[in-house]
Amino acid sequence: MRWIGDGSTYGRREVEARYALIDAAEPDHARWDSFKIIERKADGERLGQAGLLRCEVDGMPQVEIGWWLAPSAWGRGYATEAAIALREYAFEVLLLRRLTVILNAQNTSSIKVARRLGAVPAGSAMYRGNRVTRYFIHAATSRPRSAS
Repeated sequence: MRWIGDGSTYGRREVEARYALIDAAEPDHARWDSFKIIERKADGERLGQAGLLRCEVDGMPQVEIGWWLAPSAWGRGYATEAAIALREYAFEVLLLRRLTVILNAQNTSSIKVARRLGAVPAGSAMYRGNRVTRYFIHAATSRPRSAS
């Protein structure tokens, strides 16, 4: 969590309330506009979350792509796999033209994931009261998904 917001964590009740919101598909809430649980197919272990979110960066509306994984899932390609699927969904289904990636400049692992997605640096910005590094992924220039 050191790279997310101010680094603080939520208590169990807050986490459960947030998961309930994610699972609750309210009729007026776009289902894509939230983080989803990343679950390993082999055994169903929950590894973290990733998603697309409407947000404001420097006071301007954006759609952010992001990922949070448990340390046990780091370095195994899960963040990249989830983010590629989200990027494709954003550009091919939602027909978005650009995604924003918000990162701490010291979070080198997430910067590598962002670059794998075709993200390009777009300077610093204010996001939820914090100075962050921003990247853009443009639909026309993002790299195609690699064949597996």
